[in-house]
Amino acid sequence: MAWRKSWCSQNLDPNGTKRKLTPEHRSVWDDLLDLAEVSPVTGRVCAFPGIGYTTEQLAAILNAPAKVIQEALEQFTSKEFDMVDVDKHGVITIKNWPKYQSEYQRQKGYRQKLHK
Repeated sequence: MAWRKSWCSQNLDPNGTKRKLTPEHRSVWDDLLDLAEVSPVTGRVCAFPGIGYTTEQLAAILNAPAKVIQEALEQFTSKEFDMVDVDKHGVITIKNWPKYQSEYQRQKGYRQKLHK
């Protein structure tokens, strides 16, 4: 099981990026962060390394309308929000991924090196 950090003080900031999203898009954002945590490439939403999901596949996984997923991705990639990158294969890269990681996750690699 992985733990994702929730930036409560930033999430509650009425002028923060997350508060500028509609409730539907906020839900998509949280779900993308969850998917990026359990993805084969941490920090990216993909089925396999280098292979992303279609909008329809994400809609099925997230149990949301494809239109909402598409609109959210367009907003997340806009210059105003700049939250993700989507490559030509549909792989979604979460920008600033480390800031969403719990302290445990960020130190995990370091701890593993110490125990070898």
